[in-house]
Amino acid sequence: MNPNTPTGQKTNLDDLLLMLDTLKHLEIIILDESFIEFTDIDRAKFPSVVPYLERYPNVVVLKSLGKDHGAPGLRSGLAASGNLSRVAFLRKQLPIWNISPLTEYYIELLLKYQSEYEQSRLLCIQATQQLSRDLAAIDGIKVFPSYANFILFKLTNELTSTDLRDELLMRHRLYVRDCKRKMGLTDRFIRVGTHTAENNARLIDAIRETLARGSG
Repeated sequence: MNPNTPTGQKTNLDDLLLMLDTLKHLEIIILDESFIEFTDIDRAKFPSVVPYLERYPNVVVLKSLGKDHGAPGLRSGLAASGNLSRVAFLRKQLPIWNISPLTEYYIELLLKYQSEYEQSRLLCIQATQQLSRDLAAIDGIKVFPSYANFILFKLTNELTSTDLRDELLMRHRLYVRDCKRKMGLTDRFIRVGTHTAENNARLIDAIRETLARGSG
């Protein structure tokens, strides 16, 4: 994925193209760009390989519309490739009714309200950056830079990720992602998603309270 989940890290376009040049011998490379809308305020700086698909016929780009539009329940997305035969193959695998009427209506709304979506996208990036700063100000937390609409952080005190998750859920009715089962991570890693400024502030207060209680 670019950017990656759960780390929120992105691979810049030059490095990505270099990797794709090196891997041209592979039959297929699948690249998920579901969170790419949050990688930069300037759309011209998105590290998307979509403009280069004809150059790399073995690449298929996937994108889930639910990630950046906040509609995961619709289960809608797309696949793009510069390989026409592969596109034809993918189309043959789709059912006749491959999207629901609700999803179709939602896509029509996206086309109608593009300017409003763009405003929301920028607000989400700003909210994520603020949430990152607020988390970094809490003792016992190491925050990793994110180019998505979520943030990964590491607990540096005695609490485990499961301890924090359970405390936040039971005491504050807030759910965060325990990342101990993610490859390469341990029981010290938590991922939190960006929300409204009010709810982000509520999350910060709850985490600060929980960590203070745990270290007391």
